[in-house]
Amino acid sequence: MKVFAAMVLAVLLGVSASAWAQTGFVNVQKLILESKEGKKATQLIQEERQKKEKEVLAKKAELDALKEAIAKASAEKKDITALVKDYAEKEKELKRQAEDADLDLKMRDKELTDALLKKAGPALGKIAKDKKLDLVITNPAVVGYVAPEADITEAVVKELDKSAK
Repeated sequence: MKVFAAMVLAVLLGVSASAWAQTGFVNVQKLILESKEGKKATQLIQEERQKKEKEVLAKKAELDALKEAIAKASAEKKDITALVKDYAEKEKELKRQAEDADLDLKMRDKELTDALLKKAGPALGKIAKDKKLDLVITNPAVVGYVAPEADITEAVVKELDKSAK
């Protein structure tokens, strides 16, 4: 029985080593930063971020003006109840707008990343086939170490850029 278990273990270890030799890795962050498609997506996100920041800053300026009006009315000993109520509502609205903008940008970033990975699929498949890889890992959270020869990111970027418009 011990001999049989040892033979099974040897076979399993041999298969594991063989599978590891046929594994590649693509650094998605590098793919986004270096490919033409990734740069386009990054530019789109930056433009959307700037637009949302301008909207939030405009709302903040409105809130600051209201704060000054409250201070002035208070100094002149006028009733500020309505102004304080308006300020509280607008402050709540500003927070909600900022949170919504952040959530929208995160969702848009994920959409663009997913679209890029979908576009990169054929390029990744071609490189994997050319290098005779059985498995390509794209999630850096599951990788402890990547040998330089297993990283196929640059080859995928080049292949993806060939097909980019």
